[in-house]
Amino acid sequence: FNAVIVAYAKSGQPDGPAKAQELIAFMDQVDSENGSFGICSPNINTFTSLIDAYCQQNEWETVSQADRMLNRLLEQYLEGNDDLEPTVATWTI
Repeated sequence: FNAVIVAYAKSGQPDGPAKAQELIAFMDQVDSENGSFGICSPNINTFTSLIDAYCQQNEWETVSQADRMLNRLLEQYLEGNDDLEPTVATWTI
């Protein structure tokens, strides 16, 4: 899943971020339907790629969306979700 999200991020297509976000929602759905939280759930690499997809659009609204996404990741990490610890790549995007 992460490889496809990276492809959406790097595609430069206007709908890249939306498609990446849809795939993340699908990952959550698959995980919750199978009662196996964690097997298919998005991790920091997934969200780093989504942030990158928003930033690649180079529009004020999408960059603002990336900023909001980063802030949500930080909140979840500080609440104890160690899978969402920002990496160097997350910070530099």
